Amino acid sequence: MNKLIFVILIVSGIAASITYAVGRLFKNTRIAKYIPGALILLLSLYYYYMSRQPSIGFEDLAQFISAILLFAGGVGGIATAFAMDYAKSKKK
Repeated sequence: MNKLIFVILIVSGIAASITYAVGRLFKNTRIAKYIPGALILLLSLYYYYMSRQPSIGFEDLAQFISAILLFAGGVGGIATAFAMDYAKSKKK
């Protein structure tokens, strides 16, 4: 269980760093920093949908675990984007 939490934190950290990099790259476009988190959330929904379809072996379990990891990454990315907006509004 500890390894799963560690992997979830790593995935969230990667998504947060991608969001931060996109936010720094497109400073004038506010919506750009939300795109990575939204795409990751959409990808997690796709993997969840695919895990509910009939499959052979443990493929559905692997897709469900991928959906959980991507969901955590998407939430981390969107939380980072909100934090960046909050910090920018406090700066002004």
